[in-house]
Amino acid sequence: MLNLNAGLGDKEHALAEARQAVADYENDAVVKPNAEVWPAKIPIRFGDFDSALAALPRLLKVPGGATPGDLRFSPFWDPLRKERCF
Repeated sequence: MLNLNAGLGDKEHALAEARQAVADYENDAVVKPNAEVWPAKIPIRFGDFDSALAALPRLLKVPGGATPGDLRFSPFWDPLRKERCF
């Protein structure tokens, strides 16, 4: 559902659902790390690179969340590659 709302151009609804997913999976060590990445990925879709970049240091510390390898090779992060602080 997160990708659907972002794909439809509804940034605020997509971000609200992403935050809710993190809250819903608070006690799920398997799903929560992936859910925590979405609040950073959604702004990329809308060109809000500053928000995504600000979230990365914390996401790299989440066990099972974003990894340096993911950031380096996943095409999802491609729009951030031109940003100096990435």
